[in-house]
Amino acid sequence: MSTRCKNCVKTTELKYKYGKNNNSTIEAFSLEFCDDCFVTIYSNNLFKEMTSGNNLFRVLMFSLFGALIIAMAIILILYGIIIVNFELLNPSYLLTSLFFLFFGIWLVSIRFLLINVTKFRTNIKVRKKLSEINDLTKLIIQEKEIADRKKQEQIKKERERTEREKQEQIWREQQRQEQLRREQDRQERIRKAREKEYKIKNCGIEEIDKMDGIDFEKRLENLFVVLDYKVTVTPKSGDQGVDLILKKDSKKIAVQAKRYKGKVGNSAVQEILAGRTYYDCSEGWVVTTSYFTESAKNLASKVKIKLIDREELIKLLIQQQEKRA
Repeated sequence: MSTRCKNCVKTTELKYKYGKNNNSTIEAFSLEFCDDCFVTIYSNNLFKEMTSGNNLFRVLMFSLFGALIIAMAIILILYGIIIVNFELLNPSYLLTSLFFLFFGIWLVSIRFLLINVTKFRTNIKVRKKLSEINDLTKLIIQEKEIADRKKQEQIKKERERTEREKQEQIWREQQRQEQLRREQDRQERIRKAREKEYKIKNCGIEEIDKMDGIDFEKRLENLFVVLDYKVTVTPKSGDQGVDLILKKDSKKIAVQAKRYKGKVGNSAVQEILAGRTYYDCSEGWVVTTSYFTESAKNLASKVKIKLIDREELIKLLIQQQEKRA
């Protein structure tokens, strides 16, 4: 909105003022002249108004001519009175003429001083008006900058609040998804536990717990047949600790069945180790309805004997059940 000065063609600065009916409304405007030209031109215009429209040069000329005319008129009057009428050359005539001449000059000086005082007053008045405009502009700019900063801070706070709400919403959604996942996992664990419980209940382990050793051997024979093993039952006497011999592919496995309530110890591992050698088997297994001692586990690990405890037996029974299904 800035324009160029009509006098010196400089770019004028943008000014601000409050609206007429509302101080919260700010209006921008530009003066017709730059600050220097504004002071000069409007001082001259104000001077013309204060001197009835005459400019400075005309006022000075009129004052000068007026004073000289008055002085010459006085001189001529004295000249006519003293020289012409009385035909005398009075020395006081010269002094009187000089007096009035200097008096006229004094009048001119006084008039010139008054003119300069008037000119100075107009200049001060215009500069004061310009200073008020500039001060108001600076004040409005400061207020505008403060308002802009507050607005930017408000926008920043609003963005931060929006971002926090967004992050909180994302966090809540993540928590909801996590809770849903946990609930699904819990339901899945419950389902699997119930399924496992159902399979265990129906796999026959409870019936096996009621069997004696001979029935348990027959149950294992049936189990391994279903699992695609060729099963041979060893004689009841002189079996060398081996109850079943399994064959599958190139494997020959010696199996000892232990229908125990307590934990199975080292002796079972030692017996199947001997039986594996006796029947020329590649592997040796000990199957029990119970569990093994730590000593038996350590020995079996050392001599490469596979131990099938209650948990592993249940898995085999479930496989049998699924295969039959």
